[in-house]
Amino acid sequence: MGYEIKKVDVWSVEILDQPGGLSAVLQPLVEAGANLNFLLARRTSSGKGVAFLYPLEGTAVIKKAKSLGFQKNKDISVLKITGPDKAGLGLLLVKTLASAGINIRGISASSIGKNCIIWISFDNSKDSNKALKSIQKILVK
Repeated sequence: MGYEIKKVDVWSVEILDQPGGLSAVLQPLVEAGANLNFLLARRTSSGKGVAFLYPLEGTAVIKKAKSLGFQKNKDISVLKITGPDKAGLGLLLVKTLASAGINIRGISASSIGKNCIIWISFDNSKDSNKALKSIQKILVK
């Protein structure tokens, strides 16, 4: 198995920083048919919270998401990398991006068994497009 590298649309919403704040926005999405690959929720300095997720697909899911305040995050451009896990892969990726002069906004990585998934976010589409090309050069052979 090789690596799959693709740009993805991450959606975000402000949530209440209280018990049930996250479930209040997730439950209607699941009831509308959402099946998420990625979820990250955290507090913000404003006393609220924010949730980021992917994907939101299908008319009913997107309509429900928008009614809950979700928006495609235009301030973040994200690459999703999946494939075989290897020691040093994360370091290879961040060094490749640094050598190309690309600043990373955020990174999250995990492995399950022999495979891994890596999410790298950038400040704009220009940087993620450049990163996509740089990463493809080292991982897609």
